[in-house]
Amino acid sequence: MGGASVGDDDSVSLSLHIVLEDIRVPSSRSLVLEPRLEANGHSLALQAIVVSDRRRARYDTRALAVDPSTRIPGSDYYRRIVSPKKGSRHEIDYTVRVPYTSWMRNARLSLRQISRNCCRGEVLADEVLTADLALVPPCVKIAGEPTAKAVSAWSLTSGRTRKNSPMPTACSVA
Repeated sequence: MGGASVGDDDSVSLSLHIVLEDIRVPSSRSLVLEPRLEANGHSLALQAIVVSDRRRARYDTRALAVDPSTRIPGSDYYRRIVSPKKGSRHEIDYTVRVPYTSWMRNARLSLRQISRNCCRGEVLADEVLTADLALVPPCVKIAGEPTAKAVSAWSLTSGRTRKNSPMPTACSVA
């Protein structure tokens, strides 16, 4: 499977190990595998893995060359596999980073499978890979004892002393 975590730079790192075995698609179609983060009505489609025949890959390349603003499902891909051989095995170490937002805290990770031809895509399946990523927000860190300088600055700004009111150690997330 892989994992997900929030880094010090407020971004979510997501790692997956995807294995595709003996996968074949008709010449006019492509298979789009799109990882997604979803929670509470929010969703974020991540870069897709696209499997297609040479002909479909050529059509897509031409369409984008003619009009770069054309929205082709799977055109912003992480990896494209063109004309996979019968019985072949493809291992993909998928790693992406996206900016963290609060709705992602308990997001689920799913993999949407889309069969696509020239004009439209048809969702074949939405498979939940992880029901709850349980991401720790970037501002919540395990705090040690504050330094004397931090206590002094906090006391001056809040009008309280360390003895009668504890110093806050983490921010809250909505």
